[in-house]
Amino acid sequence: MKENETKLTLKDLFPNAEMGLGNIGFLFGAGTSYTAGYPLTWELTKNVLAKLDQNKTLLLKQILNKESLELASENGSPDIEIISDILNKHKNIGGIKGIDSLISDIKTGIIEILTSIEKVNYDYHIQFFHALKKKLANSKSDIWIFTTNYDLVFETAASMAGVPVFNGFEGINLRYFDIRNLKLQRGTVSNSKFEAIPEPTIKIVKLHGSISWEKSEGLVQEKFTGIEKDNSCLILPQRTKVIDTLDSPYDSLFRLANEILGNECEYLVSCGFSYRDQHINDHLIIPKLRSGKINLFALSKETNAEIRTLSEFNAFKYGTEDSLKIGSIELQEGTELWDFKKLVDLISK
Repeated sequence: MKENETKLTLKDLFPNAEMGLGNIGFLFGAGTSYTAGYPLTWELTKNVLAKLDQNKTLLLKQILNKESLELASENGSPDIEIISDILNKHKNIGGIKGIDSLISDIKTGIIEILTSIEKVNYDYHIQFFHALKKKLANSKSDIWIFTTNYDLVFETAASMAGVPVFNGFEGINLRYFDIRNLKLQRGTVSNSKFEAIPEPTIKIVKLHGSISWEKSEGLVQEKFTGIEKDNSCLILPQRTKVIDTLDSPYDSLFRLANEILGNECEYLVSCGFSYRDQHINDHLIIPKLRSGKINLFALSKETNAEIRTLSEFNAFKYGTEDSLKIGSIELQEGTELWDFKKLVDLISK
């Protein structure tokens, strides 16, 4: 254990750990996919910017200049979250020719980069699901995973671990989205009586979409080959309050998340998530913290302004590389659990 590091237990993260880990969920960001070999936000930004042609790069520089920001493509600065926020702001204002095409090229760049990862390391994600399956043996509990990640690491790893997954899609070769699929239960019927299978089920809610989603003739479909990038169904990271303008399927995904948090999911742990998506904070996190309906423990490498703001709520605890806040007590001691590998090791013990 490192100097000035506090040894957190599973009970610190989930206060109900000794009662069976019911009503739990996770909020995962880019840091969890980094463990599998995917780029962090600044790396993704750098690679996406490198794919833009000269005219699109010039247009992006002009838009950023309006916000007194300079583009440093070689450093991935400003990162994709800030760029996306600014682009969406100016798209809504209107009057900038070519901005829709620029946004489309950035989406395409994200898909191309994330689908080009040749060696994905699923080991820790598989271990994560094996550990949950073991701890929740003979339990009919749902485990909710809320994520802004576009990749398919969690879906793939859960299947490799033999843990059932629902992500809102149904079908074989071509899958279609129906929000009701996220409320399904697996079970058997005997003498007209339904009996749920006694094993945990993973429910994955992808708040920003996925590289496998596309929209065709108004339908949201999931495909794993032959994806039409021009029809990609993902939204760029946004910090602004855009929840009221979200189109399908994101409107129904946010409504479902709002329904689940504080009811079927009372204990939430986040990892690799920065809380910079203000619309997620304002519409999903803060109202639940204010009413005391969720108990949230945030694991992040750094303590940013957003985490500081959320820490004003007693139901919000956090652990970073150099500080901890549990209840009203803040310690100048850190934890390694912001590293997904360390979190998985803890759950596995």
